[in-house]
Formats: sequence, C-alpha cells, structure tokens
Amino acid sequence: MGNFTDLQEIEDCLATNKKQYKFYAAVMILIFILALPLNASILHLFIFKLKFWKSNSNNIFLFNLVLADILLLFCLPIKAYNFIHGERRSNNDVVCKAMLFMLFLNRGASIAFLTVTSIDRYFDVVHPGRKNLLRALKKSPQISIIIWLLLLPLTIPTMLETFECCNSHKGDDTLIKVTS
Repeated sequence: MGNFTDLQEIEDCLATNKKQYKFYAAVMILIFILALPLNASILHLFIFKLKFWKSNSNNIFLFNLVLADILLLFCLPIKAYNFIHGERRSNNDVVCKAMLFMLFLNRGASIAFLTVTSIDRYFDVVHPGRKNLLRALKKSPQISIIIWLLLLPLTIPTMLETFECCNSHKGDDTLIKVTS
C-alpha cells in the first residue's frame, strides 16, 4: 500500500499537459531575460547614481523592493528547467524547499515594502506640512532591516514543512497554483 501511494505521488508531480508547461517555461524565460537587465540597471542606478542611503526613505524602501524581486528572478530558470522536462517541481528536495523559501520571502517582502512605501507617500501627499513619521525618525534603514528580520521566521517553516510536489496541489494544473 505504501509503495502504491509513493508511486502515485511521483505521478501526481509530473506535468499532465506538457505543451502547457512548455508555454509556462517560455514565459518564465522571457520574464527572466527582460527582468534581469532591468533589475541590474535599477540596482546600478540606486547604488552608483542616487546614493540611496543618503537620500529620502522612499529610495531605501524601493531598493529593498528590487532586492525582493531579485529573489524571484533566481527561481525562474530553475522552474523553467523543471517545466521543460515535464516536472512540476525539482526532484532535489533541497532545491525545491530553497525555491519555496525564496518565493515566500519574495512575496512577503514585496507586500511589506510596497505597504511601507505607500504609507510614506501617503503622508507626503496628504499631510505635506507635517513631518512624516518615517522621515522624521530617519529610521528607514532600520525599518527595512526589521521587515527582513520579521519575514525570516515567517518563511523558515516552508523549509521545514513537507509539501506534496513541493509546490503543487494534486490534480490541479492552473497557472496560479503552479507558479506560487
């Protein structure tokens, strides 16, 4: 009985529609090819042109948002490789869990830094005469570090948890489930 369920889990982790997964792989490769030079140019702009650590708090939060996007970029070639070979996940458990960790960390960091940037800009636009709380304290680097440190304990359980196919649900081949 245990041998049958193990075989069934392996079959459930294979891509059922090979053409669909090859299309997903092509889209991921295209996104990677476009996003890598764009993110690299933004990093170059932030580090060498803007001196983001000396300017306003928005630049620090946006820099951290770019770092979060780079986490997603590292996952795309690996996922594309798996999809091309007809697998919904990597056979290597360490790679699979590391990718899940980076995807969850990317998602949380993107949400957190977009939220903090929105709050910062809200105060700049709606209350222009008042001192912005984030700017008045000049704590944007510390806030960024706190966000990253709070996200780590929230995403570490993904590396400890065992997932069927590491990132997929049995019998469900929708794009949302596959890429999340």
